[in-house]
Amino acid sequence: MNTNFVNQWRNAHNIAKSDPLDTQTISTIIGTDSDVQYVNDNVFENKNGYQNLKALVHRHYQIKKIYSQEINRLIAQCDCLFPELQYVFEPKSAAFITVLSSYPTTHDIINASRLEVFNVVYEATKHRYSMDKIDKLFDLCHDTLVPDNISSYGRSIILDIVENIKNIKGSLKSSLEFFFLSINIH
Repeated sequence: MNTNFVNQWRNAHNIAKSDPLDTQTISTIIGTDSDVQYVNDNVFENKNGYQNLKALVHRHYQIKKIYSQEINRLIAQCDCLFPELQYVFEPKSAAFITVLSSYPTTHDIINASRLEVFNVVYEATKHRYSMDKIDKLFDLCHDTLVPDNISSYGRSIILDIVENIKNIKGSLKSSLEFFFLSINIH
């Protein structure tokens, strides 16, 4: 949508500016404003069309909140069991999640081969990382203060959270696809 149109509409209806509110504003405009011509009106032919669209947007934000909570839980676990990883990869990155899927602790990295870890990261990130990042990770892991007698529970918790994050990311993608199919943008 034209951002000026959205801003003017929001100002005319005295609605504050934020990403969640912008999403609600845009869905309100789509559902109620007859000037919006590039959205298929079939969504709003029945009374529930607008409400369904609003529910989809709300659900998407619920899933995003759950995703943020799981990322925060994962970071907290990594602070204890694999603090070095955050110094090499961003916590929300594909590399971060992929490394944890296969090597959930510092000592799992230490016991793995550099080439094996590189191949896992390289494939997961669509060939965006070089061996330098892996070398840095290994160097940090060799200097770790994390004890090497980590329980299997710690490893299991990290693997469980990583699996949850993957599932939530799939749900986010599905909710967006469903949303765009619902409004049938031309």
